[in-house]
Amino acid sequence: MSSHKYLHTTDSVTVVLLDRPYTVSNAHPRYSEIMRALIGGADPNTLLEIINSEGKRVMDLINKSVRGRNLTGVLTYDEGVILYNGAPLFNAAAEKLCQLIMMGHDAGALSKFVENQQLNPDQEVIDNLYQFLEYGNIPLTMDGHFLAYKAVRADYKDCRSGVFLNSVGQTVSMDRDDVDRDRDNTCSRGLHICSYAYLPHFSQGGHVMICKVHPRDVVAIPTDYNNTKMRVCSYTVVGEVTSYYQRDEDVLSRDRLAEERWEVRYNEQDNSDELYDTYYTKDEAIAQALALKEDSLTPINTWVKDNRTDKEIPV
Repeated sequence: MSSHKYLHTTDSVTVVLLDRPYTVSNAHPRYSEIMRALIGGADPNTLLEIINSEGKRVMDLINKSVRGRNLTGVLTYDEGVILYNGAPLFNAAAEKLCQLIMMGHDAGALSKFVENQQLNPDQEVIDNLYQFLEYGNIPLTMDGHFLAYKAVRADYKDCRSGVFLNSVGQTVSMDRDDVDRDRDNTCSRGLHICSYAYLPHFSQGGHVMICKVHPRDVVAIPTDYNNTKMRVCSYTVVGEVTSYYQRDEDVLSRDRLAEERWEVRYNEQDNSDELYDTYYTKDEAIAQALALKEDSLTPINTWVKDNRTDKEIPV
């Protein structure tokens, strides 16, 4: 059991070493090694050496190992840069994609999203779309689209005009030129979808639908309401949140960035249940759980948990 005082979250770990706190992000190239040493009770000097030294050398090795890696037909990772048809991309989604690759996570869904996002004709949308997804806990699908909410009337028609039918399976679209692209205009022309936080602004008693949107079809992300809604020119209704008005449940927040999200969990002799990290596929989580169990200096139990269904599998 570790003798160190530390606080572990899904994004970082904070540990007190030699009377000084250190916070290490899970993007650190030796994060897994740091966690194993911490759990195993390594001495403070050893931990500090891992945290502070060789970071650049390890990162260089990671970059070299995936240099020129083809992500999609037009997307490539090369030494910490995402290239689209050979040209470097500098936006939030590309930066996040680099992080996933360097951490060894499954980057398939985000790779497709970055490729699809480049098809949007509006650079302002490209620059701001991923921040909207992050802020609103909006998930990606494996083909690089994203899912969002839409509140509709009791007859499944849209709340604003009552013209568009939004039952499951319907694709709703309009000419892109008819959608207001000015971010400073709030309730204006276009097809409206939103994150979970914006749903209470709609009237009660209708239906809450789940819409699948291609990144190219986003037209404007209004600056009001903290970037929780957007105007698009097309979406497909893929589901309904039948429990929303009864339980007020954010069903999409469990599916961040992929259709799989498995957690690695462990407990030690004190029988405390600790979260080790979050991974996007079942195989990744099992591999990490096995490595954690093998490298631990004290006996621990490990298992993986599906964040969507709460299913647990001992490892």
